[in-house]
Amino acid sequence: MRVFYIGGTSFHSLPDDATVKTTLQHNIAVVGSERREYLGYAIPKPFRTVSFYLEDDGRELQLKLGRMAGDTAPKNFHLYTRLDFMEWKIPINIRDEKF
Repeated sequence: MRVFYIGGTSFHSLPDDATVKTTLQHNIAVVGSERREYLGYAIPKPFRTVSFYLEDDGRELQLKLGRMAGDTAPKNFHLYTRLDFMEWKIPINIRDEKF
């Protein structure tokens, strides 16, 4: 199994860098799940991606990823937001005693 990770950065600390990094992460995840090339680099084999966006707005993510993916959602790309964690009652705040 190969793992590729681009860590999260708060938009409050580095707005320009964080926006670029999040967009790059979106692109790699969406493109790599079904296509064979990205920015001129070959993708030898499509891969599965699971992404956890705990700081981002779900509606904004839906719009941005929809523009990237087109009419069909990539079948090998799975996304979870803070709302999913709240629904599952999984704490995501380090200050929470149950974390």
